[in-house]
Amino acid sequence: MAIWTGFRLPDVMKKIKKFKIPIYSHEVFRKAKKQKIDLENLGLSDSAAIKEYTSSLSVLLEPSTVFDYFEASHAHSKFLMPPKAAAYTCGIFTIGEKLDLKIETIENEDELKLIQVACAVFMSTGINFIKDLIANEASLESFELGDIDYLYKTFDFSFAGRENELPKNPEENNSKEILVSTLKELQSEKIGVILDERGELKPKFTSAFTIGWFPKNKKKKARQSGGDTARQNRNQP
Repeated sequence: MAIWTGFRLPDVMKKIKKFKIPIYSHEVFRKAKKQKIDLENLGLSDSAAIKEYTSSLSVLLEPSTVFDYFEASHAHSKFLMPPKAAAYTCGIFTIGEKLDLKIETIENEDELKLIQVACAVFMSTGINFIKDLIANEASLESFELGDIDYLYKTFDFSFAGRENELPKNPEENNSKEILVSTLKELQSEKIGVILDERGELKPKFTSAFTIGWFPKNKKKKARQSGGDTARQNRNQP
């Protein structure tokens, strides 16, 4: 990968397999109630019960990611790099296939919805965890990150429709050609992620994302510094 001369980008693609992510059972409980899932029907009517159930799902997690940093001259930067960004990170994240297999064994509609909610929380938590790692590196280079954008997203909290209540086809905001190229460039197969014949990523709970790198606002820093000095002066006797 070429190096943009404005700052030093990490020159090694990051691959992290089967790392741990925080488990937020309270978030699962909150979103399950918001989706009006009949938790009493499952014997999971309080937060303690949800915590235990979420914990039983978390042992099936195999979070893995691969991501890399690209400059404006990259082949797909016009599509993938946010406006005004100096560079961007493109990555793949999955929670593995064990929860896919778990879902296939569930017949109770409410439990199926609950597992979907839990997986959505796991996915969101994992990607935000990765963003924090990237933000630390960006900060060392005097850059900050923008919002997460998705090339391909497999999690949300909408379960309208039937289709066995499984997650709907993921949103594809890019062409298949760009997605295929990105998967190949990031060597997604190294974390067990492939694109099947239907154009869907496997494992089911997998997302592809981009995050822009932006120069820190020097004027903002100057204003903050001036404000700090003024406050110090006011506090002096």
